[in-house]
Amino acid sequence: MINDILLITSSIFLTGAAFFGYKSKNSIQERLSSIILLIAGSSYMLMYYLHGIDPETNLRTWRYLDWLFTVPILIYQMYLYLDNRGRTIKNLIWSIICMLGMLGFGFLGESAIISKVFGGLLGTMFSIYTFVALSNGISKNKVKFYLSVLGLWMFYPVVYFFTDSVLTIVLYSLVDLSAKLGVAAYIHTRDK
Repeated sequence: MINDILLITSSIFLTGAAFFGYKSKNSIQERLSSIILLIAGSSYMLMYYLHGIDPETNLRTWRYLDWLFTVPILIYQMYLYLDNRGRTIKNLIWSIICMLGMLGFGFLGESAIISKVFGGLLGTMFSIYTFVALSNGISKNKVKFYLSVLGLWMFYPVVYFFTDSVLTIVLYSLVDLSAKLGVAAYIHTRDK
């Protein structure tokens, strides 16, 4: 069952990557979406492979490999899309530093190097600050998008605190698909 979920999720991501890759002739946003989806699809395929070899593989920690690459690109994609009047390279760098804190503390908690609760709470705080740095001067027509993505990202810490089960795999897959493919589709439809 877990392998089926991972394979289906990988297939959806890779199909999305091919779609946006094909459409990306003139759009940096579509190129970024294609890269994000390709990395995510490849990561899910790797998790599918690793879980097939050893069903005891901690898939949660392997997700951080995906997120280490896709989240900075997502942050950059949002940075470009939000078209902030007050946008500066400092805001982008601050967002990426906060994102690294979010992933770092989450990973430490998942790996039991620190308390999972402590890692999850600190990671969530850094996640919120990732968005605070992006919020400077957002135009009114993009506030709804910004708040929607922020709200969506807050589901990651909720799933983080669930115990391992098939449900956890399903929820992470749904949140990942919504956060990556959903954002790509939204930007694609609005960027026309």
